[in-house]
Amino acid sequence: MEKASIHTYIRNMMALPFLPAAEIEPAFQLLAARANSEQITKFVRYIEEQWLNHRIFDIYSLSVYGISGRTNNDSKGWHHSLNRKAGGQKLTFYRLVPELRA
Repeated sequence: MEKASIHTYIRNMMALPFLPAAEIEPAFQLLAARANSEQITKFVRYIEEQWLNHRIFDIYSLSVYGISGRTNNDSKGWHHSLNRKAGGQKLTFYRLVPELRA
């Protein structure tokens, strides 16, 4: 594979979680069949072992299809506003609790 096609291949692998859970495995198999170098084959094995065949997480927890909040931006925004309102980032417990109650 040339550099541009490797980039596209990796981006396609990274896009798998955006598919419905039932479509992730078939799409992965199509991509895995296109692996034509040792490095890409190692990458495919990594994805398969660490993400698709994980002992704790199943493929349904990998899929973010149809989920509106796919990032932690909402929680980061909440923490930022709390820190700003409380006047600092390193709050003591006794300064934090009244802010949480407000």
